This record gives sequence, structure tokens and C-alpha cells, in this order.
Amino acid sequence: VAADLPAMGPSADTQPTQSSGLLNVRTVGWSSIVAGMTLVLSAIYKMLAPRPQPKPYDHFVCCATSGRSEWPQISESLRAANLKSVSGQEALKMMNAPFGKAKLVDIRVANAYDGKHAAGSISVPLYRELEPKNIADNIKLLALASLQVEATEFNEDFIADCQKAGLNKGDKIIVCCTLGGTLDNMLRAPGMEARPATGARKWGQESRSLKACYELRQAGYKNVVHLDGGLNQWFYDGLPAASSFEE
Repeated sequence: VAADLPAMGPSADTQPTQSSGLLNVRTVGWSSIVAGMTLVLSAIYKMLAPRPQPKPYDHFVCCATSGRSEWPQISESLRAANLKSVSGQEALKMMNAPFGKAKLVDIRVANAYDGKHAAGSISVPLYRELEPKNIADNIKLLALASLQVEATEFNEDFIADCQKAGLNKGDKIIVCCTLGGTLDNMLRAPGMEARPATGARKWGQESRSLKACYELRQAGYKNVVHLDGGLNQWFYDGLPAASSFEE
């Protein structure tokens, strides 16, 4: 009779296994280790990364180590030069003009251009993938890779690359990036009179395309305009787009 009775206690199907518990512990453990290493690497990078020694100016600071100007100086210079911004529709008309066609220059990183860009644009990245030159750069690469962020650096060959891409100093050039940025430093709200912004906003909104306009003008390219709203607005407006993978 005892042999015919069902076995007491949990069956083999319902009995918890030790391996699943160990797997969960290991997963949580590795996640904690990765997170901890990221924090440690970020802290080490901040300690070892070279810090520029700023020089005082009237109302802006220049980066002494890189030889490149910072945003307040760029904003002032472009505003003094009366840099114009054009909409996507205006840019398209300039590109398709019967005489003196304008060239649309996409200064985003190369892989962003390859994924999707304005049809007919030329890729000349203002920033490129970081090439590690010291321990601090390697730590930065590891830290950003763990956060799935692409590490980039200023392209010191930007002007030379523009020349290789066929951009002449007499060309009409429209510069674009993702967001566009603006030199407008006025605060506006419905029902309120526009007033000058204060703090960092008084220099407008920083962007890579505006920085590229500055670099081009400094190199002697004077017929330069800026794409208002950037490529985000271009794509939103349904203007012609392409991909390097489809061309």
C-alpha cells in the first residue's frame, strides 16, 4: 500500500533549483561590478585629463591648450559678421539655383551622415572618433564605451578636409548639424515683450554647425550661412533625404 501512495513533499518539477538562484546572483553581481568600474574610470579620467589653463579676456575665455576659441568668442564673432541663418526650404532653393549653386555641408560625425543625411549634402566632420594619445584618453574611451556613448574629438584637419571635399573660398556654403543652434539671445513668451537673455543664454544656443561656420570664416570662407533648426527640422519638414547605405 505504501508503495502505491504518492511521494510526500514537492515533486521534482516544483523543487527550486540552486542553479537559477546562482544565475540571478551572478547577473546582479556583474551589473554591480560594471557600474562600479564605470564610476571608478570616470573619476580617474577626471583626475588625469589635461585641464586647459584659461587666459582672461574682457568677457570670454579662450582655451589655451587647444588653440580653439570657446563659445562666447564664437558667438560674438559670428554676430559681428552678421552670420545669416536660412530655413530648409531656403537652403534647398539655394542648392538648386540655376547659377552659383550653394553647397550644403554636413559637419556631423561620419556614421551619423552615413545613416541619414540631406540629399545632395557633403560630409566634412567637425569632430571625429577619438584617437587615444595618452592614458587619460584610454580611460575616457573605456568609461564612455561602458555608457554606450561615442567618444569624439575636434577634427584638426577640418579646413583641409573641406578643401579635399571641393569647397572653394568663393563657394556659397550652408553648414548644418543635428540641432542647428542659434545666435538669437532674446527671450520671448506669449503676451510678453522680448527681452535680452542673461547668463549663458546671452550667447545664444551653442551648436557644432555654428562652430564650423566660425572655423570656416576664420579660414577665409566668407560666403557662409547656417541651417536654421538643423537636420532635425529638415527631416521633420520632409525635405529630400538619403542614406549612404542606399546610394
